[in-house]
Amino acid sequence: MNNGNQKIGKPPCRKALDIPALPKPSTPLIAYELSAGDEHSRYSWVLNNAIAVEYAPFSKSLSAIYSDILPFINAGIPVRFHTRYPEWEIGNADIHASKQALKVHCDTIDKIQGLGEPVLTVHVGLNRNTQLDYSKVKENLCRLTDYAGKRGITINLENLRTGITSDPKIMLDLTEASGASITFDVGHAVSSEKVNSGAFTVPGIIKMFSSKINGVHIYSKEENGCHRPIEDAFEMAPILDSLLSLSCYWWTVELKDCTQAECTKKILVDYINKSTS
Repeated sequence: MNNGNQKIGKPPCRKALDIPALPKPSTPLIAYELSAGDEHSRYSWVLNNAIAVEYAPFSKSLSAIYSDILPFINAGIPVRFHTRYPEWEIGNADIHASKQALKVHCDTIDKIQGLGEPVLTVHVGLNRNTQLDYSKVKENLCRLTDYAGKRGITINLENLRTGITSDPKIMLDLTEASGASITFDVGHAVSSEKVNSGAFTVPGIIKMFSSKINGVHIYSKEENGCHRPIEDAFEMAPILDSLLSLSCYWWTVELKDCTQAECTKKILVDYINKSTS
């Protein structure tokens, strides 16, 4: 990985790389997650086993995106993108900090343009210690969605376990105002206060978000800051059935452990096959 200051030539455009548009599968495409900085063994495992990948870059080494994902593109593996930037909060109440955060997100868009699938998942409130300004959240999400749209890229806003985006009503307000789509994180929803208090059910939230869901992060729940694998699909049947009723075809297994990721994927594939046969 470089330090983000190294200059490389402009990456070839989508056409030059001859990346065909991903046709909509008849059943969900089950992707694995990959982050810049993952151990080489995990990178190799994902490259050898994935049929789709959601890649999270380092904000300070954006120039590494091209070299990190090129082997996947060359192998015909579709790649989406995911910014986990707790240090760069677009809704920061500090005007200077929010301006810098928006720039980093826009720089990321510039780096992924023409590479992989043109979808980028972003967050609001990832750093719980950052004070948010809701008007700034909405303003900058609108700016980011517009900037990406002009470059042919869709912005997905992800729901979190805590904070403002754990509230389904706020998620709808932000995405309707900005035109952003939604990456629905199942584990975050399952583990959120809104669901645990009985104010919402996960299938109910899926129904609320409905046509806005453009991607799914899937695992059983978030516990003590860790994502837990799915061990029994039938315990999650109402959630899985709700997701299968959507037109969304991209599901990312958000588990770092390769064995857990592989087992969870198999459980999901078996359930999907039985449900759609």
